[in-house]
Amino acid sequence: MFVLSPRANPGKTNPGGCQPLRLPMSSIAKSATALNFTESYVCGAKELAFLLEPSDVIAVRDRPLMLDCRVEGEGTISITWRRNGVPVVVEERVQVLPNGTLFIQSFQKRLERGGSETDVGEYDCAAQNRFGMLVSRKARVQLACEFPSLTYRFT
Repeated sequence: MFVLSPRANPGKTNPGGCQPLRLPMSSIAKSATALNFTESYVCGAKELAFLLEPSDVIAVRDRPLMLDCRVEGEGTISITWRRNGVPVVVEERVQVLPNGTLFIQSFQKRLERGGSETDVGEYDCAAQNRFGMLVSRKARVQLACEFPSLTYRFT
């Protein structure tokens, strides 16, 4: 997203790191001039935007799993993760990396109290800065089918 702003100080050539906006003389440019815009600038948005959202994955039991969540925006951005709508507990086995990626050291499928399965489910990440919050798409994480290993005996 971009913000169109009037030139605040005629002596200042680049207000706030914004870039000059060069418009062709069209009805838009004429109306901007009519609104007393002597010169306009395009400024980078302060709002959050996803660069990479989590995607559906089939995980392997006892193997690492990483779900991406990369966000751009201004200021300090905090990333939190949810599984099936419930906040993911960060602990030794489950961590949020500095780039926002959820890292599960050893994917598990076991029953918790109440009968729900751990690690399997729908994940989303939420990014928040001082300007607002943005929630990603839901990513479905399933467990790969396990086949019993076959042992052959040669005689």
